[in-house]
Amino acid sequence: MCGRFWIAPDDAPEALTALIHAAEGQARRHRSDFALKHGELCPGDEAAVLALNRKLEPSAFVMRWGLRMDKRLIFNARSESAMVKPLFRDSFSQRRCLIPASAYFEWDHRGERKNKMMFWPEGEKLTYLCGLYRVEDDPRHPAFAVLTREAASAVAAFHDRMPVMLPEEAATQWLQPDTDPLALLRMSIENLSFRPA
Repeated sequence: MCGRFWIAPDDAPEALTALIHAAEGQARRHRSDFALKHGELCPGDEAAVLALNRKLEPSAFVMRWGLRMDKRLIFNARSESAMVKPLFRDSFSQRRCLIPASAYFEWDHRGERKNKMMFWPEGEKLTYLCGLYRVEDDPRHPAFAVLTREAASAVAAFHDRMPVMLPEEAATQWLQPDTDPLALLRMSIENLSFRPA
């Protein structure tokens, strides 16, 4: 499960900084009420996200984390069933996105008090969480959910789920509508580093 992710505000790679600036510029052109967040992000926050524009080119957008269903925010989607669930089915085939992040968090419940743990792909300062998005109510306000999978070995002691993260060479293919998303899911990153947050 992914309920928090992190964008390093002071040590962000150049690619992430450029994406955030592009998302801010895009949002500024279309709306004045966006509140793009850095640092720790939670469901309901707005984040910089990569998705295809109308010309089918990868572009930066500001999107809210969480799809509205009744009065709830659905912020994760199980990769094993997203292609058949009514809430995610169309997005899985047509509206895939990438959420850049420095790391994500889980909680260690093994002691007397829970401790926050930070996870990231081994040797990397930037990763891309796989997501699905849709436009809700107002076309200026798209929303996304993070795809999750069974936990890799480094995560399994803390939680049985984790976000789907793709290596850079596969990440850009995730956006393309003619790509087989199931084949890409099998390339999900397995080797993670972690430490107390």
